[in-house]
Amino acid sequence: MNTTPKGKALFYMTAIFAIGLLAGGVAGGLTGYRFGTQKLSRPPAGEQMAASVKQRLQQQLRLTAEQEKQIAPMVADFVVEMNAVHSNTVERAVTVIRSMHQRVAEVLTSEQRDSLQRMQQEREAEFRRAAHPPGR
Repeated sequence: MNTTPKGKALFYMTAIFAIGLLAGGVAGGLTGYRFGTQKLSRPPAGEQMAASVKQRLQQQLRLTAEQEKQIAPMVADFVVEMNAVHSNTVERAVTVIRSMHQRVAEVLTSEQRDSLQRMQQEREAEFRRAAHPPGR
């Protein structure tokens, strides 16, 4: 093979570019697939959240048994409040989405409005499932 140094350089640069493109495509595809298959993020169940908080406090503060007893009701109250915050956040998000859909619907055809309404119902059902999954 009798090629010039410029030709070899161009060949190697093209090969490196193609390998980088392939590697980036594979990495991006895997990342997109992983995030695309995840459901809406759900907060941990109350008992799981309480256990995690208690464990963290115990490990980092080295609580005595008496302190653990005193803190337990505080953690239980925290869990109740966090669940309320999450529920309120989901409801607020649904309200904001409904408002946007109402504004968008003003410029849509009748058929498009029907499709938008179906989309909205599906999204709200998913929000409800994420906020109140079965068995919790």
